[in-house]
Amino acid sequence: MGDFLIYETLTPDKGVYPRFTRSTGHNIKLPIERSSQGDEKLGKYVIEPDKGGMAGYALALLFEVTQEEKYLAQAIQNADVLLKNMRRGDAGHSPWPFRVDAVSGKYWGERSGNMVYILRLFEQLTENGFAISRYLLRIIGKKIYGFSFLKICHPMTTATHGPR
Repeated sequence: MGDFLIYETLTPDKGVYPRFTRSTGHNIKLPIERSSQGDEKLGKYVIEPDKGGMAGYALALLFEVTQEEKYLAQAIQNADVLLKNMRRGDAGHSPWPFRVDAVSGKYWGERSGNMVYILRLFEQLTENGFAISRYLLRIIGKKIYGFSFLKICHPMTTATHGPR
């Protein structure tokens, strides 16, 4: 499955979400070259950024088990692309649009996708010393939710949560 994700599902190497793992695609011909599941009516390159976060997190875990660098490289690529495209989230705007054209950046829908796996991807890479510093994780948490992500992920380090 990991090889399928990195060899058959990536967006083109151009635009605002380059070489980013697609969540779905029209799989009659591989590698996947166009959207599916209703997204294709919006355009050939439409993706859902939260699904790339899920795939990135899975690839980071797969790297831990196999130690195959190709999985880590794609996990880092997905994280880097997500960081570059992150915007301030608030009650009416997700940090990433629900659907976006990977090449042009045009997007549809302010509703949020699944932020949990994006944050888990960032945390996984941080715990292993890759790509993202703990300082940057604090900034990400504040930018997305207005609170410290590290306090939520590591409640035993705060005075108000967990064992003392």
